[in-house]
Amino acid sequence: MAAETAGAIGVLTNFRLRLGPAATICLMVVMLGAVYTHWHNGDPFSDSYPAVAQLMTGSLLLFLYSRNRNAQRLSADRIQR
Repeated sequence: MAAETAGAIGVLTNFRLRLGPAATICLMVVMLGAVYTHWHNGDPFSDSYPAVAQLMTGSLLLFLYSRNRNAQRLSADRIQR
């Protein structure tokens, strides 16, 4: 629970601390652990749906972080010219 809370704070404070990508990757590792735990315990896959949804959300966040970083680089290049 502490890792999830710390990861959520990292994602939410990305605008200030730039911890979003690292926090998102850590949260995705935690969610992979959740999916593995459900699989290892023999639970039905439907028990893993929230974790899988978080994995998809994390993938989208990483994509958006990379797009934002590329946009910032392009604007910085234009300013330098």
